[in-house]
Amino acid sequence: GRNSIAGSINLVNTRPTQRWDATLMGEANDWDQYRFNVAIGGPLGGAFSFRVTGGTHQGDGIQENVGPGGDHDAPDQTFWAPQLRVQTSRFDMNMRYSHVEDKGTPSSFVMLTNANTTDPGYTEEWDWGPNPFYLWETGNPAIDPDCPVGTPGWHCGDIENKIALNFPGYTESEADYATLYANYQITDNVSVRYSFGYSDVLSFGVRDTDLIDREGLPGDPSFASDGGAYIGGMNDYYEHSFDYDEMSHELTFSSSYAGPFNFITGLFYYENDRGGAIDRYSESFPWRSGTADELARANSPLYDWYVLDSCQDMLEQFVSGFGSIDPENPELGLYWYCPEGDDHSLWVNFFSRSRSETQAAFFSGNYQFNNHWTLSGGIRYTEDEKWQPQEDQGGIYVLSFGTETWPGGATGVPVGITFGQGEGYGGSGSWGKPIGHLAAEYRTDSGNLIYGRVSTGFRAGGFNFTDVPGSVPPFILEETLVNYELGGKGLFFNSRLQIAAGLWYNDFQDYQLMATQAAPPGVEIPVPEWSESPYAEFTDNIADTKIWGLDFEFSWYLTNHFSLMGFYAWQDSEIGPHMSVVWGDPDAEFAPWTWIDFFSGEEMTGEYQLETDQTGNRLPMQPEHKLALTAGYNIPLGRSGGDLQLLATYAYTDEQYPDIANIELFTIPAHDRWDASVGWTAPGGKWSLALFGKNLTDEVGIVELHTGLSNDPFLALLTAPRQIGLQLFWRPFN
Repeated sequence: GRNSIAGSINLVNTRPTQRWDATLMGEANDWDQYRFNVAIGGPLGGAFSFRVTGGTHQGDGIQENVGPGGDHDAPDQTFWAPQLRVQTSRFDMNMRYSHVEDKGTPSSFVMLTNANTTDPGYTEEWDWGPNPFYLWETGNPAIDPDCPVGTPGWHCGDIENKIALNFPGYTESEADYATLYANYQITDNVSVRYSFGYSDVLSFGVRDTDLIDREGLPGDPSFASDGGAYIGGMNDYYEHSFDYDEMSHELTFSSSYAGPFNFITGLFYYENDRGGAIDRYSESFPWRSGTADELARANSPLYDWYVLDSCQDMLEQFVSGFGSIDPENPELGLYWYCPEGDDHSLWVNFFSRSRSETQAAFFSGNYQFNNHWTLSGGIRYTEDEKWQPQEDQGGIYVLSFGTETWPGGATGVPVGITFGQGEGYGGSGSWGKPIGHLAAEYRTDSGNLIYGRVSTGFRAGGFNFTDVPGSVPPFILEETLVNYELGGKGLFFNSRLQIAAGLWYNDFQDYQLMATQAAPPGVEIPVPEWSESPYAEFTDNIADTKIWGLDFEFSWYLTNHFSLMGFYAWQDSEIGPHMSVVWGDPDAEFAPWTWIDFFSGEEMTGEYQLETDQTGNRLPMQPEHKLALTAGYNIPLGRSGGDLQLLATYAYTDEQYPDIANIELFTIPAHDRWDASVGWTAPGGKWSLALFGKNLTDEVGIVELHTGLSNDPFLALLTAPRQIGLQLFWRPFN
């Protein structure tokens, strides 16, 4: 019953049975990681049976950190899941509950460009403040140190999954899941099924934000202990918290008539409640310690002419025309305040909460005309409702006044400014649409299948939020899809070869895409006078976006002992008419712009990056070619020797673009991977042992890449390094 615009994955857990079964698995690898899983189940008497699974995964990190923060990507996970099943001749019900805890250290983004370590900052390149990389002694461990600044590291040789951080990140998350499945055979040909799902996820984590291992001097944390450079507030880390609750109900009636017609029909309901917050801290603010009033008096006269008795006095003299100091009457959703306490390392807080509901009714049927032809079709009506209450969106910035000159300038006075919770934040909306499919199947005399299918889908819209009401389109339109598919499936060579292949074409309308861009046609976006660009970042809807491709997969048992299986996928795409800013574009063009500085009220003149035409470009993170091939060879060792299994897999992922600009310099290179294992299974299958190797050539590939602004390093998530391990299974009831 769940709406899926471009496919779905269905995970099916092994259920209890009336037979005793048990599996114990232990695993260890050369990264000092170990895994232990257990599953046991069997009859409880009468119609009842059970199954209990559990496990743990512990060990050292596989992402090397040359800084003092410890290696990352270190697992610390446990789970357990009991099941209870009731099964009679007409009734089958299964209940499953699972609890998961994760306290490991997550993997970190890796810098894939060398930073400018020779420019102190406050230049045309670093106009936003001091260069945090100035005189950085460690350097970037992931790429060639001689790679030119701003050049992606893969153009200078191999890249490595290494980081240099001074803060050990960690995660503390818990998740509870519950599912219930009940099926009742109403008649011999009609059954009713009820499915229930629930999840409750709580997550808290800490990450090093500045992505370098610099620390401040003990006496003055605003200066780096390496090189003595002024680093301002760049010794950063952040805390994030996240909670996610969802629940679904599905009621389905299905038939199994002996005649030509059968059907599935039902109702579906889903609700989701999610919220999160991010708190960002800096340990090197020169104005971190002391109350706001003490710091105000210490910096008086501010800017050589603001005489201050208190922080509030500063607000009353300064804020006029740029917001309010009255929380009951915020201007433009903003108000200023003096932060409490004497520790001002927290400088950003952002929070958001939203809720959604989905209701759907669906019917699908198929009619078999004869032994060759079958026609099937279905329709589904979905209505999505979303709420993002105004009071549940927003946050604060804690800023400083009085630090325009550095180093040795004024310490600064901390002040807070809220954002959100104003007219431009919050909203509710409803999106509904019928979707459906129509398919024709032809089965040959040998039983092979040829099919054609047309289907539609839709993704609900949403909201664009901003501090300034009316500055971006408030609503995101729904996204729709028409999918065309032609393919076939069959068995050949006495059923030793199984092949499936398909051609498909996806036609999207109102494709949802977030970008920094100008207002869409017919929409006026008022530009605040303090904006440094006439553009805004928001999600727009793009017409006429296409994705098309070919999929091929096979499984071939060449002999009783040797098999091959694999897949090949080719795809291409193009975005519809669209112009936007792509940060970091080396060929970007600029235009002059004048704005009012938000803090000083002075007129400023500079440049802003112009939009470029992205029409017809390939969509991001879509490799043109992907393939994998697995070869298996089974060697019988006799009745008392068991079986030996040899397995090897090769996988290839083609180059891809990280964003819609399709800039050749930024193209993510192709990468491949070899995995292999040698396994032994004892007679009867009670014991099995496998020696495995993952990523045998130790090639590092890019999973996700962010190019960022022109003066920011590229950040990426990379594939795991080579792992060699041993895995042992024991199945006592085999």
